[in-house]
Amino acid sequence: FQWSYHLTSKSTQAMQLAHSKALLRASLLVLTLAFVTADETIHRWKDSEDIIIWANKIGPSYNPQESYEYYTLPFCKGSKPLSERFHTLGEAIEGNRLFDTGHVLKFKEDSSNVLLCSLTLSAEDKKAFQYAVSSNYWTEFYVDDLPALDMIGEIHTEKTQEYEPGKIYDDVYLYTHKQFEIGYNGDRIVSLSYTPTDPVKIETNAELSFTYGIVWTQSDIEFEKRMEEYWEDEFYKKPVHWYSILNSFGMVLLLIGAVAFILAKALKKDFEELKKDQEALEEGEFGFIEGTGWKQLSKEVFFPPSYLKLFTGLISSGLTLYVVFAVLILSLMTDLIYVQRGTITNVGIILYCLSGFPGGYLGGAFYSRHHGKKWINCMILCLFFWPSVVTVVLSVLNTIAIFYGASAAIPFGSIVVVVLIFLLLATPIHLGGTLLGRNKKSAGDKHKELTLRSPYVKEKTSWFTKSGFLILISGIFPFASISTELYFILMSFWSFNYYYLYGFLFLSIFILTLTLICVSIVATYILLNSEDHRWQWLSFLSSASTGFYAFLCSLVFYMQSDMAGLFQTAFFFGYSFLFCFSLALMCGTIGFAGAYVFVKTIYVKQD
Repeated sequence: FQWSYHLTSKSTQAMQLAHSKALLRASLLVLTLAFVTADETIHRWKDSEDIIIWANKIGPSYNPQESYEYYTLPFCKGSKPLSERFHTLGEAIEGNRLFDTGHVLKFKEDSSNVLLCSLTLSAEDKKAFQYAVSSNYWTEFYVDDLPALDMIGEIHTEKTQEYEPGKIYDDVYLYTHKQFEIGYNGDRIVSLSYTPTDPVKIETNAELSFTYGIVWTQSDIEFEKRMEEYWEDEFYKKPVHWYSILNSFGMVLLLIGAVAFILAKALKKDFEELKKDQEALEEGEFGFIEGTGWKQLSKEVFFPPSYLKLFTGLISSGLTLYVVFAVLILSLMTDLIYVQRGTITNVGIILYCLSGFPGGYLGGAFYSRHHGKKWINCMILCLFFWPSVVTVVLSVLNTIAIFYGASAAIPFGSIVVVVLIFLLLATPIHLGGTLLGRNKKSAGDKHKELTLRSPYVKEKTSWFTKSGFLILISGIFPFASISTELYFILMSFWSFNYYYLYGFLFLSIFILTLTLICVSIVATYILLNSEDHRWQWLSFLSSASTGFYAFLCSLVFYMQSDMAGLFQTAFFFGYSFLFCFSLALMCGTIGFAGAYVFVKTIYVKQD
């Protein structure tokens, strides 16, 4: 705890200086969302040209999100002046803070046992390194945007003694030599490996000499495929991944077949009864015909849902997020964007602003179709609903990160840039979509005249027709279809693996979409058949409950991990809540869309 406070006090001063600089960088950040400076922009080098080895961050291995700037530990800084790399907006949000380590690196020139600097450990330095090594701190370096990660030291314990997170060990050693092996192909750097060696025991007044060596090797790796080295992980090669996709696909096919058969048979019988009743009425055999089930709700079924503005905001936000996620996955899968630090965050922010148009269009059309009067208030709700939830959660997490002095704290200047982008880009685009959707005419809609009175709802006698049961049971099937892929995503995000299986993720989203439509249609039919017209909220919530099961899965994952402490716990549950909440919005919107088409189809056919 004392060392955490020490980290906080030292990092707070640096953070205050960074915040003052950030305001000056704000306008430049907008124009340089996906660019970096120097020759790293083109990734081509001349012989003997100077290359910088950047140090990114450090942190305990069992708490992946708890990371600090490299020089919060008392590493010596070499002869070169300390300089921080200009970071893009995405890098700042993701907590990347790159500093020049002072290593002398020249393209294609080997070196060995070069002295970087010497350091005499004070009592405070000893306590800091002892805490860091005891906590299994890792460090990350970058050369030409290629990452290399390893531990900063090692713990010597008895073979029978298990590692205990949070315990301060006495027999700890700090690595004092860094060995870099860099591969090149022509004038490009295509591989990087980093191996720390020469452990020295951490003691007060110990003399430490930090050295490094660099070996250049020619490689056949193509520059465009240089990141694949980080993807060759046995973790992703497990056959269970393919088995899961095939199993989910088979389950969806069976589900679609079962739904189609059952509903087709039931609806066919219902329509035959309607046809007979209509023929009898035309022949004058009956003066009054009383239908049962969904057939009695030909008018009530088109009533607006309760809390119309809130419902509109939910489906508008859900569609926006679904478009962002789908386009982003397709772009990554087809290599339309180059994946490096901050790129996905940069692209995601721009996509969210642009996707406000379909979200605004859906919100405007749905609210106008149901004769909503306060369309401006509804538009504001649709525009700010999801960003408001994200802002509240991230504000809490950012406060915790600032208190800890962690690099995860988002600089004030970056926050200003995001707000400006949202107000200047997302707002007019969303407004345009809302106006276009609001002025759309619903041609051929027979059910435009709506009454303000609440229609009668028949009291349910069967437990399986109650909304609560339908909502809980419906989310199990969509969650089952993505459970394995969700596990791989959690393992990647909360560990040090690189996720790259975008093809699997796309298939999972496709299977999830089909499953959501099926379960939503079934739940809606059961509800309507019990003579309850309130299908809109049921179709949304029955699909959105997938997010609830995903959050339970995240909770189980946390309990089985070694993550501990307020910082990591807050970030884990904060990010998990945002992910599952966003997933619930997307799933709910898909389920509602499927149910809407189903309801309109059967009642138009009835008419």
